[in-house]
Amino acid sequence: MSQWSWFVDYIREQGAKYNPPYMMVGEVLEPSPKLQIRVEGIVLGTEDLWVAESLLDRNIPTGAQVAIMPMQDSQRFIVLGKVVRP
Repeated sequence: MSQWSWFVDYIREQGAKYNPPYMMVGEVLEPSPKLQIRVEGIVLGTEDLWVAESLLDRNIPTGAQVAIMPMQDSQRFIVLGKVVRP
């Protein structure tokens, strides 16, 4: 390992702080009230999710695709809405 590798790691870490969160598409594994969504191989449950209020009135079915975005701490996610491909 180079004597400068710590510096490169530090620059990457600092740069990551200024990258905006990115949108992902998840698949509903279980509808509300025990909502579970799989995104990038990880299963998220109700304790990991914040859901747009407009979605609470509707029961998103199993297998539906949803737009999901990580919060800045990357520990919780916001479910923005159901998405479909045209």
